[in-house]
Amino acid sequence: MIQSQIPTLLQTFIDRYGDKEAIDFEYKASRNMLPAGLWDTVSAFANTHGGWIVLGVVQDEDGQFIAEGVQNASALLQTFHDLVRNPQKVSFPVCRADDAEISRVVDDGTEGVVIRIPAASRTHRPVYINGNPYAGTFVRRHGGDYHCTKQEVNRMMREASEVAADSTILSRFDWSDLDLETLARYRRRHQILNPGSPWIGLEDSGFLRAIGGFGRDRDRGEEGITGAGVLMFGTEEALRDLRGRHLIDYREVADEGDDDRRWEDRIAWGGNLYLAFESIYPKLVAGQPVPFRLERGTRIDEGDAHIALREALVNLFVHTDYAETQVSLIVRSPAGYRFRNPGNSRVAEADLLRGGSDPRNPRLVQMFRYVGLAEEAGTGIPKIIEAWRALGYQGPAINVGTERYEFSLELRHSHFLAEDERTRLHALGDRFTEAERMALVRAKRGDPVDNQTLRHITGQHPADTTKTLRGLRKQGFLAKQGAGRGVHYELGPHASDAYGWPSLHPVEPKSEDRESNSVSMRENSAGIPAKSEGIVGSRVWEDEDLVRLSAPARNQRRMAAEIRDQVLVDLCAHVPLSLEQLAALMERSESYLREPLRALIAARRLTFLYPERPNHPRQRYTISSRTGSSA
Repeated sequence: MIQSQIPTLLQTFIDRYGDKEAIDFEYKASRNMLPAGLWDTVSAFANTHGGWIVLGVVQDEDGQFIAEGVQNASALLQTFHDLVRNPQKVSFPVCRADDAEISRVVDDGTEGVVIRIPAASRTHRPVYINGNPYAGTFVRRHGGDYHCTKQEVNRMMREASEVAADSTILSRFDWSDLDLETLARYRRRHQILNPGSPWIGLEDSGFLRAIGGFGRDRDRGEEGITGAGVLMFGTEEALRDLRGRHLIDYREVADEGDDDRRWEDRIAWGGNLYLAFESIYPKLVAGQPVPFRLERGTRIDEGDAHIALREALVNLFVHTDYAETQVSLIVRSPAGYRFRNPGNSRVAEADLLRGGSDPRNPRLVQMFRYVGLAEEAGTGIPKIIEAWRALGYQGPAINVGTERYEFSLELRHSHFLAEDERTRLHALGDRFTEAERMALVRAKRGDPVDNQTLRHITGQHPADTTKTLRGLRKQGFLAKQGAGRGVHYELGPHASDAYGWPSLHPVEPKSEDRESNSVSMRENSAGIPAKSEGIVGSRVWEDEDLVRLSAPARNQRRMAAEIRDQVLVDLCAHVPLSLEQLAALMERSESYLREPLRALIAARRLTFLYPERPNHPRQRYTISSRTGSSA
């Protein structure tokens, strides 16, 4: 943790990151001038997912971060704004005027600078420094800035094009490079699904033009077969000429750890994408139960597993970067399915889960959609998540390719809930949203619930997951525990009412908490009795006196400062409490209570249970020896 008292403006960073730098956050020492490594980080954040930089924080030999501030913050801020808009320094001005500001970094008034670096759009990458893209382009990996290779820079430049690769006219290819039997099979499926389509009567050339396989470059006055046309209907020879190496590798293995050495069945496909689908999809869904249902009089032979696997396979085809030569891999094992293709996601994971889309091959998306094999652009991943969850499985595991230039999707046969839990989940009915029910059932099982876990389970956007957890916490169904990256939620005081399950009990304390209970009557280093130091999580609600003493705060939306302070003192006089416990009891945010608690400590009305170790893992607030209580 950063040493010294931290003001509210930086507390958000401290809560989120603690004493660690991360893929989207970095501290930098900057006493008199902008640090030399600042611009590497600006480039790296802009070329990845954006991030925050705090100037005026140094790291000592023990790895502790110390907020020392900067001198003449106004001049430093002006220098940053001047340079970030200088194309000789930064190729694209990623920051707006309000993306950097002066902030106090400690309570004595010492100033620092907080800078937000937005992620640059694909069309503005690479963002490089000092006028040289090959020497000055960086990306962010883990908690550091990494210099890009020439191949990575060229890839960014290629991806920045406004013209999609599959829309490009291939001047060296003609009709002899297409497999007309594949085109005929595609046309038959299209006619069955779209009997009233005006394209049915067109010649092959007109049909191919209509679906995007044949196009015209108006700037060059050139027309011909497009990249999508060759990828979807091309001969094997044409595809080898297009890519150099073209391979879609499907494997069935008995043990998922042996997929590189042994397989029970394999298709090493070097042909076009339409026939690849017809060859691989039946293997993917073999053995899956086929339900019977009618839609508008037509029998639909697709269950949730079919939908998830079809969408996953098509997602691999349409988002592959075909300028790369790596293999696209599909593995089926008893544990589930794995899909991997060259090319990262063009949108961040949070946006991808919400249906955000920037398809690498938009014409291929259209071609699969015209024959009912794909959803609208942007709905594929949410559809996969929805279908897989409907089967009772844990949500798909997605790697968008930040570290390596490849996208991976795993669909595992791992049930999120046991049978009795699925019954209870259903029994909750319409009183709660699906995400709320998932959170409650998980907490009922005794598993902590956090933002990342619930996001993975439900496929929600992080902001929506935060709203879900806050809503359950506000109603008393969940109780917040921990701080910073350790924040999670356990069953709250009203959970029994929510479920109507008599067997609901708060989770048992962890071993370290049981240990703290065993020393509850010892004195801390200041000689103050630590009678209930080990009170755990939602167990605060089992103490009737705590519930009574905190009632004035819960019953008043707006609370006078003197009432708030007296409630804090009364609660901590009854038993030493953590910030998280106080916030839960008073139904206030932790950030709201931090400043009043500091003031009460400064006034010697409260003190730390471990005054010599402010960052003690079981730190609590208790009364000072000079403090009285109204309880």
